[in-house]
Amino acid sequence: MNLTDGELITLDDDKEYIVVKRMECNNSNYVYLMTSTKPISILLAKEEVEPDGNISLLPVTDQEEAKYVLDRFTNT
Repeated sequence: MNLTDGELITLDDDKEYIVVKRMECNNSNYVYLMTSTKPISILLAKEEVEPDGNISLLPVTDQEEAKYVLDRFTNT
């Protein structure tokens, strides 16, 4: 299963997020997420495929990786 732009997903924090944009960068898939309700929160995450085929989303916490990927999101 792949996430698609505009899709609504619920994460482990029980918040609903909109997939604003999905992008491949350096052989990894990243998603730019925004909560669907106020207060608005933004989350940048990397997709990781589990052995069973499910997708886990890992928040990007490294500042340099986040800056690099955000630059790619805003320039596409």
